[in-house]
Amino acid sequence: MSATITEYNPDGMETAGNSRIVVIPTVADINKITVAEWNSGTAIECATTAFGLNVDVQMRERRMLCDKIARQTPGARNVSVEALVLELGDPQAENALMELLSEDARVVIAHRPGVEHTDAAAAGQKYEAVSVIVASQTLVALSNEDGQTYEATHALAVQAKSKGLFSALVA
Repeated sequence: MSATITEYNPDGMETAGNSRIVVIPTVADINKITVAEWNSGTAIECATTAFGLNVDVQMRERRMLCDKIARQTPGARNVSVEALVLELGDPQAENALMELLSEDARVVIAHRPGVEHTDAAAAGQKYEAVSVIVASQTLVALSNEDGQTYEATHALAVQAKSKGLFSALVA
């Protein structure tokens, strides 16, 4: 009897232009974000250079005297988000997004990969999301060849993450 092995060898996809990152004020269920909830958010992918989640899993190990190999089981999982750095326009102008991301605010940040960032949200599109508390918000002045620009750096404390690698938007 011959078995055929399945090969996994995707071409990959550039992230530039193919990611949408949205700050959503509130959602009923982080694992079932609706298109309406998604559309109530503010897209930020054109105001930042990076967005990434990290998961640190503490492994528990058990080895009995009769075991030749120790057994490991997953323990606590710690999800974190790298600092969210957003470019600012005029710091003196009203900025609803900066108000939404003020210290101690609770928001959801969702990432929809692999779809043109300007495409409308639709049921069935995959996303990953985290519910966060804004731990701090700091204004940073940066110098470049064109002069002075400003960025706001946000430290985020993760409260929840959507299950699995992806969830799907619902109608």
